[in-house]
Amino acid sequence: MWTKPLPEAYNAQEADDYFKCRPHIVALRLIEVFGSFASAAIRIRISGIIKSKTSNADSETEEYNSQHKFGMVLKETMLNLGPTFIKVGQSLSSRPDIIGFQITKALSELHDQIPPFPRTLAMKIIEEELGSPVDTFFSYISEEAIAATSFRQVCRATTVDGVDVAVKIQRPNLKHVFRDVYIMRVGVRFLIIFHFFTFSLYIYQKNKK
Repeated sequence: MWTKPLPEAYNAQEADDYFKCRPHIVALRLIEVFGSFASAAIRIRISGIIKSKTSNADSETEEYNSQHKFGMVLKETMLNLGPTFIKVGQSLSSRPDIIGFQITKALSELHDQIPPFPRTLAMKIIEEELGSPVDTFFSYISEEAIAATSFRQVCRATTVDGVDVAVKIQRPNLKHVFRDVYIMRVGVRFLIIFHFFTFSLYIYQKNKK
């Protein structure tokens, strides 16, 4: 179990077995995640204090600006944390009833404003996948990606035969997504157990009375 590598394709049980034997990997990621959100919270708090001292706007305008700032910082934090958190942000962007309109408006930018990774890295990935230099297959590949998502980006290209194509390039280090999914699955389990425990305690105390 200790020597078994992380699977190439996601399998929930295999991922569970892998990370259960390597709690230090999970712990380091949790520290990184908590640190990112703590940093974001501090930035929002400091920004709020400065604005409250310098702004003459009414309370409604201040609330609007505060939510907008919170949404932008949250979007930036999720971008920095990678594909799994980008997907979470994209899901939250469709729930203004839960987190508010201004926050969902900022998070909606995660659908179409994800920055691409460097072209040099993209070319390296293509060569590793195809097993040959890029110019063996393509006479032209666009300098900039024409689209980028949380898991891949797309470049415009022309094959050596003169056919125009779109090349989809998977983002590097996507195996780290397995770790984030594992952490979220464990977190959901704890939340379910916690809610079950608190509900059972509530029922017990109610019946005791």
